Amino acid sequence: MKTSVRWCRVCNVPLLGEECDVCGDRGFPLKTRGKADLRPVFEDERKLVVKTLDKQYGYGAGEKVLYNGHLVLANKLFYIDQAFEMISDGRLIGHFFFDVYVYDWVFKPVEYGCLRVFKNLGIGVFKEGVKKGEVFETVGLNLPPEAKYLPILCEKGVYGVAQLVSSGEARVVKTFQPVLVEEETKPSSLEDALKSNLEYLRRRESRAVAFIHRISNRIRKPVCVSYSGGKDSLATLLLVLKAGIKPKVSFTNTGIELPETLENVKKVADSLGLELLTGEAYDGFWKGLDVFGLPSRDYRWCCKVTKLIPTARLYAREFPGGSLTFVGQRALESIKRARSGSVWRNQWIPESISASPINDWDMLTVWLYLLYRGVFNLVNKAYFYGFDRIGCYPCPSCSIGDYLLLEKIHPNLWSRFRRELKNLSDEGSPSLKYHLWRWKRVPAKMEKVVGYIHSPRLKKYVVEDNGAVTCLVLDREIDEDRLRELMKTLEYPAASYVLNGNKVIFRPENRNNSRKMISVFLRATYCVGCGSCEVWCPQQALLLDRDGRIHVDETKCKKCLTCMEKCPVVEFLPIF
Repeated sequence: MKTSVRWCRVCNVPLLGEECDVCGDRGFPLKTRGKADLRPVFEDERKLVVKTLDKQYGYGAGEKVLYNGHLVLANKLFYIDQAFEMISDGRLIGHFFFDVYVYDWVFKPVEYGCLRVFKNLGIGVFKEGVKKGEVFETVGLNLPPEAKYLPILCEKGVYGVAQLVSSGEARVVKTFQPVLVEEETKPSSLEDALKSNLEYLRRRESRAVAFIHRISNRIRKPVCVSYSGGKDSLATLLLVLKAGIKPKVSFTNTGIELPETLENVKKVADSLGLELLTGEAYDGFWKGLDVFGLPSRDYRWCCKVTKLIPTARLYAREFPGGSLTFVGQRALESIKRARSGSVWRNQWIPESISASPINDWDMLTVWLYLLYRGVFNLVNKAYFYGFDRIGCYPCPSCSIGDYLLLEKIHPNLWSRFRRELKNLSDEGSPSLKYHLWRWKRVPAKMEKVVGYIHSPRLKKYVVEDNGAVTCLVLDREIDEDRLRELMKTLEYPAASYVLNGNKVIFRPENRNNSRKMISVFLRATYCVGCGSCEVWCPQQALLLDRDGRIHVDETKCKKCLTCMEKCPVVEFLPIF
C-alpha cells in the first residue's frame, strides 16, 4: 500500500513532509504491505536481524543484506506472532518474524532483499515463469545448511522467493515485479532523518501546542499528563510543557511493570521537575490469577484490576472535581483508538476529560520529535533492548518473541511468571510453549501449528437449584466477615441462608434475588481488594481499608447495587 512517507534519494532518509529540508528532493513514495506506522530499528534489534541472516546464509551475510551504517525502519505486520517489514535505503528488503513452526526468528528476503542475497552472496536459482505455490527441485544448488528462503531469478532480474520445504525441494511463496539493479546509496542515520524533517516537525509541534491551548482554555480544570513510561506519553508531556503548562504527572503502577519503566517514570518526573502522582495495584495481578485464572486477549480482567481501577481511585483522590488529562494516544495504534478521536471522556473517570495532541501522529514522527527535543536520555531503555511496545510484561497481547526477550533480560521476572503459567496451564501440552493461554479460543492459524486445543472454562463454583432451594459450592471457604459487610448492600430480606465452610444454602424469593445472592457470595469469597466498589459507589458508602477489606456504612448505602455491577468478580466469574 502507499503511505504518506517518501524517501529522499540524495540524503537516503525518510521524508514526512513534502520535501527534504537539506537538499530539497521530493523523494519517491515508500511502499509497505501493512498499515504505515514506521519506527526506527535500534542497535540490539539490528544485531538480532544480522544474527538471523548469518544463521540462514552463513557468517557475514547479515552485513551484506542489512548494510552497516544505513538507517533501517520497521513496520508491523499482521501475523500469528511478531512480524515486521524491514525497510532499508527506501526499499522493502524483507519480512522479519518469529516463526512459530521452527520456534525461532526468521528473515524472509523480498524484492530488494532478494536482490542483495543474490548479488552479494551469490545465492539464488534461475527459473523462468514460476508462480506462487509452485514446487521445484533444488538438487545441485550450493545452499547453506540453515537456508530457509531462496531468491528466484529470470532474465529481467530477481522476481520471487521460494521457501525450502524439504531436502531437495522449494515452494514459491511470493512473486513481484522483477528487480534488476539497486541504486548506490550513502550511509544515513536517525540524526540525518531529523535534519531532513525539521520543518515538518516544527509544524507538527505548533499544531499540537495550539490544540493544547485551545482545549485547556475551554476546559478549566487542573491539567494532568497520563504517563506510562512509553515514547508517546513522553512526547505528549513535552508538548504540554512547550505550551507553557506545568502539569501534574500521573502513573499507574500495575505491579507487573518492567523495571526500566519504573526507573523511567521517576527519572522523567525528577528531570522535568514535575509532581508525580502514582496509583498502585500492588499485588492485584497475582491475587487475580488465583481468582480469575490467566487473562487472555478476549478475557482482560487484568486491565480492570491492575490499571483502570487503581487509576480511577487515584483521580478520585487527586482530582475530585475532575481534570483535563493529556494522553499519548495515537489513532494508528488501533481501530478503537482511532474511533475515540482527539478528545473523549473516559468512562472510568467520568469527571475528567481526556485529550491527545498526538492523535494523528505516526510512530516515526514521535521518534524524530523526541530526537528533535534532545530527550533520548529520557526514553525508556526497554525500547533499545528490542521491545517495540512498553506495557505489563505478562500481557496476553505480547508475542512469544516478547516473552523470550523478557526471559533473556529479566530472568527473575520471567521465572515467577513461568511458575504461575505452569500452575495454571497444562505443562504436558503445547499450551505452555506456545502461550496458548493468551486466547480463550485458540486462533485457527495457531491450531495449524499445535493441533486442536480445548480451552476449559474457569469453574470456581457449582450451583444446584431444585426450584425451591439453591445450593452453592465454592472451591474455598466463604469469608464470613466480608459476607456480613456485603449483605448490607442488599435490600432486606434478600433471602435467608445457611453457611457451612465452602457451601451455602439459601431460599431465593425469585430468580433475580438468586443472582444477587450468588453475586454477594462470590464477592465475599473471591474479592481481590481492587476497590472498584469504593470508586463507583455514588453515596461513598463503601470504604476499602489498608488490608483490602470492604466496610459498608449502612447510613449512606441506598441499596443501588452499583458496587455489584462494577465488581470484576461479578463481571468475570459468570453467574449461571
